[in-house]
Amino acid sequence: GIMAERKATNKYYPPEWDPSKGSINKFVGQHPLRERAKKLSEGILVVRFELPYSIWCGGCHQHIGKGVRYNAEKKCVGNYFSTKIWNFRCKCHLCSHFFEIETDPKNHDYVIKIGAEKRTEKFDAEEAGLMPFNSEETSEKLAQDPFFRLEHASKDKEKAKVSVPRMEELIEFQEGRMDDYNNNSILRSAFRKKKREGEDLIREGKRIGFNFPLAPKDENDSKEAEKVVYSKSEKETVVRVKSLDSSVFGGGLDGKQKKKSDSLLNLGKNKEQKAVILSLLKNSSKSMSPLKAAKPLTIVKTPSKA
Repeated sequence: GIMAERKATNKYYPPEWDPSKGSINKFVGQHPLRERAKKLSEGILVVRFELPYSIWCGGCHQHIGKGVRYNAEKKCVGNYFSTKIWNFRCKCHLCSHFFEIETDPKNHDYVIKIGAEKRTEKFDAEEAGLMPFNSEETSEKLAQDPFFRLEHASKDKEKAKVSVPRMEELIEFQEGRMDDYNNNSILRSAFRKKKREGEDLIREGKRIGFNFPLAPKDENDSKEAEKVVYSKSEKETVVRVKSLDSSVFGGGLDGKQKKKSDSLLNLGKNKEQKAVILSLLKNSSKSMSPLKAAKPLTIVKTPSKA
């Protein structure tokens, strides 16, 4: 923030200071790097260190990804010819465990000294579809043995002949799609078509009373629907008769309902079914309507006061 920048630049000079007393840091009694240099007398400087690769913490055994940054204690532990070897001591952010990483100028790499383990991912180049690299033994033979180098070159030529047709297909495929305008036009037209179809499904759903879009039509659904056969069981017939003959107010059967009940009796295929229907009709005729059973209202006039 702004205050951090002002703290780093040291713009404030107390009134009792003058240039004859040296720098402002010397006058105040602090190092220009402040807290980072609190162990500078031991040759340790606190720096911001970024992990060069993924590791496993030796304390909590958790994975720490590449690029995670730590406030590391940096110190020189040796030399490789004239190049210094630096050691970085970091504290895991997931636990209180410390681990140390050193530079390796000889192999142009970093080496974990203690407290952690490098995460290695092994894979087969052929299974991953990548070109396999030559091993160290093969590289040495190519550099030293001319006959092996000639044999290796002949095998590479044979592989090239096999892969040439595939490479030509890829090149032709890529050249056919070099026109960005046509590619963009095709994508946009497909997008507009899909959008219109979605809007049609939404309108169709609203038309029949749904507040959500319908699924697109499928011929298989229509074929499966045609195969469905609905059958009327005895239980369904009884329920239908009961629902049709019963009054909304629980009353008996009127003239129209009696005609309907006579036609409903014809639904019975045998004597047992007709007996069930007849019993239902009799039971419904015995019920009384609450409107018919209710007594008529009488209005009583009270004499007005003189």
